[in-house]
Amino acid sequence: MSHIPAIYTLYLAMLILAFNGLYAKLIPVDPITITQLRCVIAAFAFVTFLSLQKKSLRLNGRREYSGVYGLGVVVGLHWATLFQ
Repeated sequence: MSHIPAIYTLYLAMLILAFNGLYAKLIPVDPITITQLRCVIAAFAFVTFLSLQKKSLRLNGRREYSGVYGLGVVVGLHWATLFQ
């Protein structure tokens, strides 16, 4: 990725993150439902992205699987507590 498109990608990511508080205030559902929906959308986007690049979802061993699982727990706790 060249320097200029990488900056645009960073700007887009920051714009999306800046709207998190607004989403929490405007969407009339509980925080758990918002968190679950965002995780489902992110998983769908991730799998779609990997399939378009013809990449595998397999990891290289037990250590990587436990790391990904641990990070998932941390991110889940983060989202659950963020909206509270």
